[in-house]
Amino acid sequence: MKGNKLKNICFFYPSKNVGGAQLLFVRLAIELSLIEGLNIKVIDYSEGFLTKQLANTPNVSLIPFVNGKAKIDFETILITPLSYIADIEYLVDFNIQEVKLLFWAIHPDNLKDSLYAKGRKIFINKAQLRHYIVTLSEKGNIIYMDGANFYSVVKELDINFKPFYLPIPVDIKEQSKVRIKKDKVLNLGWLGRISYDKINSLYKIIDEVRFFSELKKFNIHLHIIGDGEEKEDLITYLKKSNVSYTLAGTLMNQYLDNYIIENIDLGVAMGTSCIEFASRKIPVFLIDFSHDRFPNDYKYNWLFETEDYTLGSNVNSISERKNSFEQLIKQFSDDNKLGEKCYLYTLNNHYIKNVLNSLLLHCEDLVACDRNEWKMFQKKINPILYKISYKLYRKLKFKM
Repeated sequence: MKGNKLKNICFFYPSKNVGGAQLLFVRLAIELSLIEGLNIKVIDYSEGFLTKQLANTPNVSLIPFVNGKAKIDFETILITPLSYIADIEYLVDFNIQEVKLLFWAIHPDNLKDSLYAKGRKIFINKAQLRHYIVTLSEKGNIIYMDGANFYSVVKELDINFKPFYLPIPVDIKEQSKVRIKKDKVLNLGWLGRISYDKINSLYKIIDEVRFFSELKKFNIHLHIIGDGEEKEDLITYLKKSNVSYTLAGTLMNQYLDNYIIENIDLGVAMGTSCIEFASRKIPVFLIDFSHDRFPNDYKYNWLFETEDYTLGSNVNSISERKNSFEQLIKQFSDDNKLGEKCYLYTLNNHYIKNVLNSLLLHCEDLVACDRNEWKMFQKKINPILYKISYKLYRKLKFKM
């Protein structure tokens, strides 16, 4: 790896929650910390999730995020989700000529969340932002996790360009145990947060399970691995639907490994969670996210059928979805190689060693943003009226 030429890489994703994105940054920090001569730093709350997970990891140091602010006074590459592109100046004190910014689109709503957050939508003119978003992407300062993230930016700003993809990385280890299906029940597993942007996806799966149970085509037991703010509504919906289910809660590391191997025949998820099933050779199909209820005729893809590394997108986006739920179940019954196909797709496209090598090579060629261009962009994305109101908001919130 050429990554030894680099000195510092810093991650900015302060969070107190558990989720796929948080686990993604933890995984990256740990793997990068093993590279000699590379210093890894993480900006997080003192009681944040990343801090707790990385507390005992050598060569990973914490930069405290206190009262909504952190400071970087050294040369580094700062990696952060694209959702921070407008607020990063308020959240981190840094010199734009010493800190090379790398915004990673890891959720299709990243740019939309940034443009519309805290009332910014009232003030900004998206047409003025198009050129610089393209410029940052072409220079490599914005990279994309998959096609869903890229096309959401294209759609939001009505622009187009050639993206640099950096897919979700996972550490794939040889499994000591292999799932052997023993009973007549099909154990279907959902893995992911029970959050506002995923609850309708869960409702759709519950509806599918209920429909099949009523027709007696399959006896399906639904395992829900995860937790979140929509849990009570989920429980109400589960009881009303009268499906067989288990709420397993949040599971990590060996507990997650054991639960999947011992209990799950077939997985359904989006994002990083898909890979958790596939890396254990459990067949998994993808589901999208939606803020509204899913259409009745919605279709699905197996993980290995996806394109541009896409592991879920907005249900209303243009996408080639091939299989009804009934077709998935039939294929699962007829093809005992589905788990192997999902595993090989993951190995070929998401193996952490390969993804990190691509990231490090990209970082070597990364250049700092031009100071004048960056200042102009900040003026456009944070107009004066918005800037005044946001500074007042932060002063009241943090009593600064």
